[in-house]
Amino acid sequence: MSRSIDPELLYRMRFIHPEKILSDMDGMCERVTAALFGLTRRRYRRIRRRFEEEANGAVAKALDDAELFRRIAALPFAEGETIVGLGDSITDDYQSWFRLLELAYRTVHPDRAVRFVNAGISGDTTGEMIARMLSVVQADPDWVICLVGTNDARRHGPRPRGTLLSIGESTRNIEILERTIREVCNSRSVWLTPPPVVEEAIPRHWFLGPFELSWSNRDLEAIADAVRNTAETVVDIRASFGRPAAPGLLLSDGLHPSLEGHLTILRGLVMALTDGS
Repeated sequence: MSRSIDPELLYRMRFIHPEKILSDMDGMCERVTAALFGLTRRRYRRIRRRFEEEANGAVAKALDDAELFRRIAALPFAEGETIVGLGDSITDDYQSWFRLLELAYRTVHPDRAVRFVNAGISGDTTGEMIARMLSVVQADPDWVICLVGTNDARRHGPRPRGTLLSIGESTRNIEILERTIREVCNSRSVWLTPPPVVEEAIPRHWFLGPFELSWSNRDLEAIADAVRNTAETVVDIRASFGRPAAPGLLLSDGLHPSLEGHLTILRGLVMALTDGS
């Protein structure tokens, strides 16, 4: 990406998407979104295009792997189906596992009409996802793929006394989301466990550090256990990241997967969905 672009701006643009958060406001458009970042619409489009080019390049390289290509081809998404990705910034990311899934699928099946809806909103807890499930229901999904809970495990302040949501609250919310997907959406659900973090990198990060935010892998493992114990179809991606996470799979913030990290999530998901094929 161009060296003339402020890396802090790139970070914000990658994860903060006003057009999704404020979608119901009159006058919300690309020009307004660009202005919120202090950009012209042309400059905004150029940065968006570079994010997309990088994601496409990563997918094209990954699909050189004949086994991954075969597995993408074998994914059980039928003509006319809608696939929703539910989550937080790890899903909302312009280069997220869900975006890579869509790009890979469209590369392998260019003529198949399958719709992908990214329902990730940066910063969301499972409670906030419940509050906006109407939009997921209205998408009329056939599949809902969930990667949730990272923000439930978020801690605030220099001496936090607990996570943003207790593990009991997270478990209850995961149960509500799973039941809503199955009984209201009448959809198939697939759950991904939240990836690990590099705990010591988070307070040093220019964006996360000043907010006095922190995460622990112990808390995230408890969320992963809640997912495993609640959902029927679970893809455990934590082992593929390693403990601690392998270098290069997370950004310098220690929290968000890098493009290679998202490819790791994609591979795990695809392999699980095509197991036996």
